[in-house]
Amino acid sequence: MIIQLKQADYLDEIRQWKDEVDNIMREISRRPEPLQELLTALRQALVKLESPTNKVTVCIEAYWSGYRSSQERCVHREYRKVPRKRAESLVQAHMSHRFTDGTYNSYRVKILKEREKKEREIKGYVDITNDLIKAIQ
Repeated sequence: MIIQLKQADYLDEIRQWKDEVDNIMREISRRPEPLQELLTALRQALVKLESPTNKVTVCIEAYWSGYRSSQERCVHREYRKVPRKRAESLVQAHMSHRFTDGTYNSYRVKILKEREKKEREIKGYVDITNDLIKAIQ
């Protein structure tokens, strides 16, 4: 929920920038062409920033349930750059993998903030994790 609110704030800020650029473009519509070209390029850059195709870093963690609750621990952690739209669908998905002995891995995905410190990667269940992530499209 916190991540969604912060993303909404980010999008509101971009929309405010777009409104300011629109106002400036209206004011100088009668001015020389090079300035209009510069403002058009700025507007296109802002639209590109807002597009869902720009990539974010996600942290994918798998927690093994253990035979008792006290045995739960992180057995897989990796970081990937994925498009923002796909990252949001991964965050909302509830993924798990059950083993034949009755234990299971539950997966948690979170979107990292820019410049957020990354923990050490643990490559424990790479194949299973890749299969689960491919299944969510």
